Amino acid sequence: MKKVSSLMILLLAGVMMFVSCSYAGNSGNGGGTPAGNDDGIPSDSTDISFDGKTFKLTGEVQLMTTAATITGSNDYNQNSNDTGAFPNGRSVTLSPFIMGKYEVTQELYEAVMTGQKVKIGGQDKDLNANPSYCTSNSANYKNMLPGEEQKYRPVEYITWFDAVYFCNALSEKMGLTKAYTITNISVSDGHIDSATVTPVTDANGYRLPTEAEWEYAARGGSKSTEEQFKQYWSGATTTNYSASENDDINGVAWYTCNAKKLGSGTAGYGTHQVGKKAPNAAGLCDMSGNVREWCYDWSASISTAENVTDPSGPSEAQTYRVIRGGSWWDGAFICAVSYRNGYRPDSRTNDLGFRVVRKAQ
Repeated sequence: MKKVSSLMILLLAGVMMFVSCSYAGNSGNGGGTPAGNDDGIPSDSTDISFDGKTFKLTGEVQLMTTAATITGSNDYNQNSNDTGAFPNGRSVTLSPFIMGKYEVTQELYEAVMTGQKVKIGGQDKDLNANPSYCTSNSANYKNMLPGEEQKYRPVEYITWFDAVYFCNALSEKMGLTKAYTITNISVSDGHIDSATVTPVTDANGYRLPTEAEWEYAARGGSKSTEEQFKQYWSGATTTNYSASENDDINGVAWYTCNAKKLGSGTAGYGTHQVGKKAPNAAGLCDMSGNVREWCYDWSASISTAENVTDPSGPSEAQTYRVIRGGSWWDGAFICAVSYRNGYRPDSRTNDLGFRVVRKAQ
């Protein structure tokens, strides 16, 4: 059963369970990963490396070389319940940034977080380096489809605070300036459940994407055509929503109709190895489906009459942090590029992970 930390989240997930689905099976590995080494996955020139090891399926994409301005349009927001980050009347300018091609894998998370401790009241508190529910040790999620490896499934069941801490820890390993100052930390069950998090201006280290960066990337960024930018799902071929089971989303996302309906304990139930579905125009995988992704912003309504540069949500603390992208648990509707949601930053669920970004040099 899905693990959540608030009744509101359970109710929201339940709304989408009206769908009737059929299993579409594994659609292959998207951009293609030819065999020829130990696991059939070649190293990418941009894969993350530290401590003498290269971590596969961690490659990065630069989304633009110069600043991009997106003028809001009703054509960009096919989801009738939400405006997305680019509503009609809003103009958003984004600075160049680099984003992970994939959601952070369990292997990378473990490598970064193993041995991480937080000192609280003079005592060291260990942080959980293996938090995921969708693992080979779980009766419900252990059976992967042929060709998938456990270590390449996305990490999940982490708080927003865990994610920003990971970003700083990865930056340290990569010799980059940490993107956050994190103080007043509280730890429970190996997870950070509260902290004061302040962005570091002009840091070149890893961080969570802002909501606007996430949606721009999900729509294909500067590499997309105008028609691709209007796509309902990231990398899909349609600009229209027709049903919660949709052939167009099957090719680009793990969602309820090809991952959840199978039933607990069966092959393909739960998360999947990252990069197994087709990428979008920018070469990013799983921007719709697999796991939802934490963004930096506090969740709040978006003004439709403003010109903003590199927006990062309200500066005042709110209740929820932004979640984008949909997951293996969700119907196609929630996997829409424009769909907005928010969870408490101390929330943990088995369909919630993240991907990292950093400033383009």
